[in-house]
Amino acid sequence: MAHRVGIAAVLAMACLCATALGQDWIKVDGFDVIGIGGAGGIFTPTVHPDDPNILFVSCDMSGMYRSADSGKTWHLLHYKQISNCNRIRPTFSRDAMYWLREPNTLLASKDKGLTWSPAVAEPSPFKGTLTHLLASREKDGFLLVGSDAGAWCSSDSGQTWKQISQDACSGLALLGDAAFVAGKPAGAEPSGTLLCSKDGGQTWASLPVEQAKTHAITSLAGASDKNASCLYATVQDVGLVQSLDQGVTWNVVQPWDKQADVLILPGQTQVAYVAQKGIQMWRTTDGGKTWNGLIQQPGAANVDKHWTQTLLSWGYYIVPLGMGIDPTNPERAFMATQAELDCTTDGGKTWKQITDVALDGGKRLKSTGLEVTVSSGYLISPSNPKDHYIQYQDIGFARSRDGGESWSWSATGCPWSNTFYAVLFDPFVKDRMYAAASRKHMIPDWIAIGTESRESAGGICASDDRGSTWRVLGKDSLPLLPATALVIDPKSTPDNLTMYAGLYDGGVYKSTDSGKTWVNKSKGLGNAGNMHVCRLYMSPKSGNLYCLITGSRTGRDFKVPGGLWRSTDGGESWHDLTAEAKLLWPTDVAVSADEKTLVISAATTPGAAQGGAYRSTDDGKTWQRTFTDQDAAKWMPPSFVQALTVKFHPDQPDLVYLGTGQGLWYSQDAGKSWKVYEQVPFRSICALTFDPANTKRMFICTYGVSVLGGPCLP
Repeated sequence: MAHRVGIAAVLAMACLCATALGQDWIKVDGFDVIGIGGAGGIFTPTVHPDDPNILFVSCDMSGMYRSADSGKTWHLLHYKQISNCNRIRPTFSRDAMYWLREPNTLLASKDKGLTWSPAVAEPSPFKGTLTHLLASREKDGFLLVGSDAGAWCSSDSGQTWKQISQDACSGLALLGDAAFVAGKPAGAEPSGTLLCSKDGGQTWASLPVEQAKTHAITSLAGASDKNASCLYATVQDVGLVQSLDQGVTWNVVQPWDKQADVLILPGQTQVAYVAQKGIQMWRTTDGGKTWNGLIQQPGAANVDKHWTQTLLSWGYYIVPLGMGIDPTNPERAFMATQAELDCTTDGGKTWKQITDVALDGGKRLKSTGLEVTVSSGYLISPSNPKDHYIQYQDIGFARSRDGGESWSWSATGCPWSNTFYAVLFDPFVKDRMYAAASRKHMIPDWIAIGTESRESAGGICASDDRGSTWRVLGKDSLPLLPATALVIDPKSTPDNLTMYAGLYDGGVYKSTDSGKTWVNKSKGLGNAGNMHVCRLYMSPKSGNLYCLITGSRTGRDFKVPGGLWRSTDGGESWHDLTAEAKLLWPTDVAVSADEKTLVISAATTPGAAQGGAYRSTDDGKTWQRTFTDQDAAKWMPPSFVQALTVKFHPDQPDLVYLGTGQGLWYSQDAGKSWKVYEQVPFRSICALTFDPANTKRMFICTYGVSVLGGPCLP
């Protein structure tokens, strides 16, 4: 006989999350970093030259990470200090560390990367988007910076700058007092240029590179010892070229095999590494005479496989700037792929993934703090308090059977396992769960609301074993469209649940038989040409059903508004609550417990600065914009705001949160005014849930670092 639990308890806890966290979880500035580990783009692995235990990596979701124990654990650096550096490697002088934040901010750290501050006074002297950075370890204060619009040098640690090139920079190198800049003339046919200075950047001369006359130089590296020097450059369609006379003459030492990146250990000329734009790395230990492949093919047999490869069958390739070396140890190197970070300590003979800790032969995973995924919900089972769950985008769903200490991927059986947008517990059957899933991730982000998303599939699934496996519901009555929302009617009976599903591009569907069959209930819903259903909310008291429709984009144009609709008769009819507001890109809605206050989050579109928060206290008749693009920009650029979520606190009726791309904001007057939650270390917030056992604790679902657990107020 199925176990039954009370519907009121489930509805109160279905969107809430976890109990007390494990003592071993990684902490960042008072917040616990929670997740399954990795599964996102990791870049620029770098070892501090003065302490080989200190490592740095960056993430494509803007996060920056530091490890002080050789990668056993990782610390997320606060976004206000440093973020968005994944296209540029950091560099080191004798007394400082430098990094470039997109698009053109030079940052410096004097404490080995713990804290950061701008190194150049505004306005910035740089043009274009910064792409390269190099500091001298021998000549105090000497810096080189390159962008897609030129190159600059400084001899006073960045206080003053001299532009030395207007070519797009493709590499920088230093050989003692000699400095080198590789570039590509703007608008020219594929070709490479090389500039050299031997007087501390005062004068520069062009050096011919025969192999790059009609081919672009794509990376540059150099080193020297007391007796010799060595320069390497990767040249498109040519291969790896080497100069042993400071750039005067060059020879091909490795024919073309898609080489994209070269690094050489400092202070010597014998050991260097080269990475392919693909699945291979090479190493030389004899000054470039011979090169050994480090990734055994086929199948990267000597690389410790990450769970995304064994469970999700993800492909394997080295990302741009995915190679790193230990400047103090020729046997130690790093390799970042699309989902993991690997390390070798034997010169590439074997590689071990250091993204997470695999337990029970990989069946369970424990976070090291290197979380680089998008989460959209954190839940705890009302009947099994040790069962915790994370809704993910791009990797589906994860479960924990030990209160969040370790995690297992858990989307088996769901044909749309890329993204779980909503997960609910059955209010009567103990181990049963329901999910709205899709092959399309990132709704309602910019990349997911264009016309191309209409080809994506999705649907509703159920699990009868606490989320371990899933089966499809309503396959004959639901169209194969992304399922983005799911709610259960609080008046449901044990035998037949009434549920509502939101389908992106398909409207709202209703089931009165626990999901076996569904009927379209979209009459009067949406504006013609936009049925991008994104959120559903059903009041547990009145049973009123709210549906938020997000933006509809064609290129850069948002021609058809979204908005908020309400049904008071189970979806038979709908009333447009935002007809006058004409919101082009709403993203979420929060409804107070008494339904007297409604708050909508929205994003700014090209040509329409509508981002922020909108509040109504008169049943949706009028709306006041209480958080604007300018409010967000005062705290953090850019000048526009992309608000992704809004949420009321479950116990404090005047406390409401706004998650944006510029941090987490909170209001203690029901959305009239807002303050930034400065201590939250990550900037892009997707969703919020609260610990049902202690609602002073919340769980922040992020657009790039999985879940952060911490206090509900500063």
